[in-house]
Amino acid sequence: MDQLLIMLKSGVPIQQAVDILVNTQPRKICWKHIQGALLEGKPIPKVMQYLFPWWCSYPFINISIPIDTIPFLEACQQYIQYRSQWIQMAFGVLLYPLFLFFFSIVLVAILFVSMPLASWSMPLLIYVGVPSIFLFLFIAIVYLSYSVINM
Repeated sequence: MDQLLIMLKSGVPIQQAVDILVNTQPRKICWKHIQGALLEGKPIPKVMQYLFPWWCSYPFINISIPIDTIPFLEACQQYIQYRSQWIQMAFGVLLYPLFLFFFSIVLVAILFVSMPLASWSMPLLIYVGVPSIFLFLFIAIVYLSYSVINM
């Protein structure tokens, strides 16, 4: 979005700026979607929804009034940065409790498996171990999502 803003501020028309971005960044499919939507004649607020990442909802889908493109894109960029910071803060706050919960489940499972006198240690392992594996996978997915957000 930075490159588009720079080109628009320098006076390049939006269609030409998007064409340049399609040619210079062929791997980013969002520019091709924007190019196609502009050629169809869709309004700018509907077209710019393709610039928003999957983790950030697009709040401007129902805007139908004429707007100035540059301030709108700057507002979109600030909104995405705000949402990114909020997700990073929420992840940082929730990481330690998730770690403690996972560690406590693993610790209880190890204790019951290591106690040979407990005849119910195997069912407990099934009821505690299997959810702990799913919790570990959940933490791994959250961590990967977090690393994608920071890219």
